[in-house]
Amino acid sequence: MAASGGDNGAVEEVTETVTEDSVRRSDETFEEARERRRARRAERRAQEQAGSQGDGTAGQQVRDREDDDDGIPDFLTGAVVGAAGALIVGSLLDDNREVVSTSDDRVVVRDQYGDLQVLRDDDAILRQPGSEVTTRRYQDGSSETIVQQPDGSQVVTVRNPEGRVVKRVVIAADGRRTVLFDDTVSVAAVDVSTLPEPNRTAAPQVDPGNEDALRAALLSETRLDRNFSLNQVRQIDRVRYLAPAVQVENITFETGSSAITPSEARELLALGELMTGLIEDNPNEVFLIEGHTDAVGSDVSNLTLSDRRAESVARALTEYFGVSPANMVLQGYGESDLRIQTESAERENRRVVVRRITPLLQSAQLQ
Repeated sequence: MAASGGDNGAVEEVTETVTEDSVRRSDETFEEARERRRARRAERRAQEQAGSQGDGTAGQQVRDREDDDDGIPDFLTGAVVGAAGALIVGSLLDDNREVVSTSDDRVVVRDQYGDLQVLRDDDAILRQPGSEVTTRRYQDGSSETIVQQPDGSQVVTVRNPEGRVVKRVVIAADGRRTVLFDDTVSVAAVDVSTLPEPNRTAAPQVDPGNEDALRAALLSETRLDRNFSLNQVRQIDRVRYLAPAVQVENITFETGSSAITPSEARELLALGELMTGLIEDNPNEVFLIEGHTDAVGSDVSNLTLSDRRAESVARALTEYFGVSPANMVLQGYGESDLRIQTESAERENRRVVVRRITPLLQSAQLQ
């Protein structure tokens, strides 16, 4: 890994090559992946220390680079300094939001109305083994990540100073550019009273092995006279409910777990092949992978868990069926959308929904 200052306003530029060791697999919980990475780091550290033969410099560099467990996710560390990192992150978040929970990969914030939101590194699923990732952080706290993929294509993601993704562009190996979403373009505020009545939380119960039925569900559309930003789709329920969706019926989770067994993942065949085909036909397609939990546990912990579940399904779709990770975005909704209204443990509430949000995004009008 190397870091250097740039001449274009970047205050830091870091490039790294992604390895198998650094990527969470869909069949792992976050905690299992973290322990695997730590064990591998310890092994490398021991090897480097043995090679230094008494010179502690190499071992110290490894510790400085890999043991930065301050509880603030890497995607926000460009905006934080020192032990008071969580407070500084909180001060940078807009709309009077405060940080209420942090982990190595996610931050949960509460807004002035008491609503919770989970933030994560939206590039996490792009970090496939063999890709080269360059991150540039700028003086205003914004950042840009360029993921160079083994096939020669690039995925460029831009974040605003609070760490929220605002733009993603895919540059094919032949130079063709596809704007997947662009929240840097101004968009009208949402008046939910003018929106058509949504189907609420219940996505169609479609046979998960029937690709034709899945296609019909995901290609159904509600005609609107406007488009939305990605942030509006993610954060305003009435907006995202307008997107065609399917319930991932063959994936449920053990209580408290975000892991998907290989046998469950293989049941995603029809959905994975359909998504791959739709993206091949239209590289502009964007899918929202949304995670949910039952009502057991705290609302904060459930929000984080649901977001990790969404990530696991996205990872499985890429690992097993080659679905482009650039065309998927994640969002956890915790226990806010219970399929079955109960406070008890309920497997049907521990679920993932896939929404095709392409028709809602304003980027569809920018091409």
